[in-house]
Amino acid sequence: MFEHLYDTADLIQREFDRAAGAYRVLFAQAHEAREFSYDRLPLQFAPFHSTLYKLEQAWTKIGRECMDVVIDLVARALGGGTALELPEAKDLLSDFFDEEQLPVENFSCRAMVDALLALYGHDADALRLQQIADRFVGAFRLRADEVPATRAGAVVLNVSMWLDSIALKFNRRQEYSNHDDLAKAAFAMAEVLGELDADLVPQVASQAAAVERVGRQNQWQPVRDLYGPVGPVAIKAYKGKVEFLVPQATAQRLNVFLSQHATTLVRKVA
Repeated sequence: MFEHLYDTADLIQREFDRAAGAYRVLFAQAHEAREFSYDRLPLQFAPFHSTLYKLEQAWTKIGRECMDVVIDLVARALGGGTALELPEAKDLLSDFFDEEQLPVENFSCRAMVDALLALYGHDADALRLQQIADRFVGAFRLRADEVPATRAGAVVLNVSMWLDSIALKFNRRQEYSNHDDLAKAAFAMAEVLGELDADLVPQVASQAAAVERVGRQNQWQPVRDLYGPVGPVAIKAYKGKVEFLVPQATAQRLNVFLSQHATTLVRKVA
């Protein structure tokens, strides 16, 4: 099932090992040069006398980036294309770096894949659903002690927005300063809708991306019908908020999904 992870890890390891051979030579030269005081330094070692620290920094960076690629590779494989958040992955790095944060001799990309799969592989799907639900809760700041409004047969989920004071003052232009919140809410909505109906995935993913694209093209102006929809959810933009209008039937299914998977306190959305 995860053969492709190991194949890719082996390719990363191969390039790491190639670099390791070169770095061993450079480290040897740097250490040999440092055996001499500067006033007695043979000229052939002059280029290497002050390079050790920079070499160590570069070697650490290469090792870290190799592991970052492996972690992201596993996260995407376990998340079905959307990278899972793997918060404990950083704790595993101590097995691959020494006290000076240099890669250890038995540095192994395969071993990192093994460790990540052992840690997350058995409940990856549950974790994926939990993170989707929690992103939704965070994007719409849902609270257990608040009941959302309903209007015209739809549940209204709000994203609070603020106008950019600099653009307003100097350019007399209204634009959202926290537009990332709107984009995140659109993507969070698309993720959940895709879980409720797999057939909607291509449509809602494209529409969520369109919210961000249209926003950039129009300098994130608070124009009522500029953004959306995302699937069956209409989006209405105002100066101080953006409303996501969720049809009642969809809201009921959404509430069940959040009740089953969200780990933070949520309010009912239906």
